[in-house]
Amino acid sequence: MDIDKIFEAIIEWLPRLRWYPWSLGEGLKLIDYYFINNTYFLKIRHGNDRFYLPIAITGYKPLNIPSERYIVFNNKYIVEAEFTKDYLVNLSKSETIKAKYYITDIPLSRGSINVKPLTLETSNVLTIHEVLGGYKLVIKSYRKLPRINIEPLIIDLLAGNQFKYIPSIVATYSWDTDTITIVMEYISGEGDGGKPFYDAFIEYVNGTPRYRIGLASLLGIEIALFHKILSTSKHELFKPEPIFESDIKNWISRVDSLIKSILKNMDKLVKKYEWIDYWRTLFEELVDKVFEDYIESIQEYIGLKKMRTHQDLHLSQFIYDPRRGFVFTDFEGEPARSEDERLLKEPCLRDLATLLRSYQYLTFTAYAFHTGKNYDLVGKQFLEKGDPFIRWRAIHGKAIIYSYLGELTNSLQEVLGLNRGNLAKFIKLLTPWYIEKAVYEIFYESMYRPYMLPIPIIGLKYYATEIRSLI
Repeated sequence: MDIDKIFEAIIEWLPRLRWYPWSLGEGLKLIDYYFINNTYFLKIRHGNDRFYLPIAITGYKPLNIPSERYIVFNNKYIVEAEFTKDYLVNLSKSETIKAKYYITDIPLSRGSINVKPLTLETSNVLTIHEVLGGYKLVIKSYRKLPRINIEPLIIDLLAGNQFKYIPSIVATYSWDTDTITIVMEYISGEGDGGKPFYDAFIEYVNGTPRYRIGLASLLGIEIALFHKILSTSKHELFKPEPIFESDIKNWISRVDSLIKSILKNMDKLVKKYEWIDYWRTLFEELVDKVFEDYIESIQEYIGLKKMRTHQDLHLSQFIYDPRRGFVFTDFEGEPARSEDERLLKEPCLRDLATLLRSYQYLTFTAYAFHTGKNYDLVGKQFLEKGDPFIRWRAIHGKAIIYSYLGELTNSLQEVLGLNRGNLAKFIKLLTPWYIEKAVYEIFYESMYRPYMLPIPIIGLKYYATEIRSLI
């Protein structure tokens, strides 16, 4: 088929796809392509951004996916190739695309028996492929091709160190210097990392005190092991380095920029949603004092260490499997950051702070669902009477922190730049990152989910109480 006509059809189709960031296809260029069997592997460019798009042309109407994920073209169907049974076959046969196999006895080159989406709500493409031998695999394909893709580097390092809290990696596929697809073990589990804590919290709300201290301790151990492995890498993007005054200035500038963006976003939101004015006013009342506390507390990091971190660690980044614990599923970094910002190193304690923030989201949303109240009403209730679940969270937070420190006993200097010492001082070092993450969450919600704004604003209101409860 004529690639120019195919590309012309694709340009009109792309705005319907979840991962596509523009409303129009203007300015798109085809910069490279490779054809094998019924599949075109394409690289396209828009401005400075490059994208990977494999498409299959088939005579059969695609199954298990909505109509916006395929188009009719010359009485055939164009569909993203990961949704077809031949995707792994064609990757394996390609001379242009190179494979690195971590497990060699899974027959990837013989095609898939069944294919379905894992989710359609991500910017990358995630599908489940069943292959011969009864293997069920997750295929993750990157759409946007960053200059440096951190995730495959982290996965390769963890797999090489036999880190057992990730899915088994079967293969990675690269086109030139770009990793385009990762094939990994499918883990069903009981739900995301918040599931066991959610269930325990609902019992707690119903009057049966229940805590999952052992599971929280396991999380702390896993995160410590993760940080230890990253700290051993000699890669320039990974290895620990001292924190300088310039780092502090950059971090302060980032939070300052987030605050200004939040106020602008909320000014716009108030015009659409009158109820948000209450939360905008509260944020404005809080933010000056909170920002002062952030600036003061972040100074304590001068001379400590920064390194590669997870960057977006929260309970939903795990799958909970009772047999294996909490399995990490994503290492792409914070979604609202630019490509360059995702490459920055930070203190490992930021990962702990962001994980603790996710417990506040869990208790807030679970309580709202349990009581049938919207987030606005729950937030106002917590402002009037206080957040009644700080103690429940603190019990789990302490377990995470103590087990984390216990696992890092002999590596504190290498990973954090700290000597063994005062526990209270260690916990206070969480303060700036707890604040920073709450501010980031307010920014994110003001951009994409304004109905959730009360959650991180309440978190910001009680951040000092939250930190003290951990001591």
